[in-house]
Amino acid sequence: MLFLIHYDRNSGSLVSLQEFSEKNMGDASSAKLGLEISLLGGSLGHEVVLLEANSREDLKITHRRYFDTLQEMRKNSSQPVSEVGQLLSERQIEVQDGFKVRKASPSDVSGVQRIQERVLPPGHTYHFEGNIGVPGSENFVSYLGGEIVGFISVLMVVNNPAGPALWHRLAPRIGFVGVLPEYQRKGVFKLLLKQVLGVLKKESHLGALYLECAPEKCLIYEKSGFEKLDPAYVDSKWGIYPRSCVMRIKVSSIK
Repeated sequence: MLFLIHYDRNSGSLVSLQEFSEKNMGDASSAKLGLEISLLGGSLGHEVVLLEANSREDLKITHRRYFDTLQEMRKNSSQPVSEVGQLLSERQIEVQDGFKVRKASPSDVSGVQRIQERVLPPGHTYHFEGNIGVPGSENFVSYLGGEIVGFISVLMVVNNPAGPALWHRLAPRIGFVGVLPEYQRKGVFKLLLKQVLGVLKKESHLGALYLECAPEKCLIYEKSGFEKLDPAYVDSKWGIYPRSCVMRIKVSSIK
């Protein structure tokens, strides 16, 4: 079954829920697009997602936050640590086997925007969803059922070899990667990274993938196989002394 959900994060309430059979994927996608269009220009904080589940009861288990009221969420968050830990552990086993990755398409724009809203600071001006379909970039989404849970955008060519910022000169580089908070630390980033490295491996002249990050984020990427480059080396190679951490992972690291 397919379930089209309209959720209002501002009030913590489910606005609408529509059901479709799997053979009516086209109707479900059209309904999703129509709902998204109707919300354009309105208040922020609305989620429109198309999810897949065997039944409504299963959906309430795997995506409970759409069905609980704010009061119920507060109550559930006050459970004893051991009980909460058990629930998280059971859910982690369930979702790890369900994550999939595919090339991003224009229909994923709203899902990618939702990820950016959740992981970037308030008031950010970035629109990485605009990279989808743009030549010179590779974009992938990770999804569970019909929900987009992760997104990675890689810029394959140098923006400006004499540009004033380091990101102008680095390529290929990760321009953005984000995973919905409730799905972090479940291997989604590594799935996305593996997909990107697989693409780069087909290009014999591309030996490494780069990214820039805040110093406090270095350890996260090191655990995924990235190495921190010495600032002096970065300065000598690209002509700009880095203000942030510059990380590199060799394409050959993919097995």
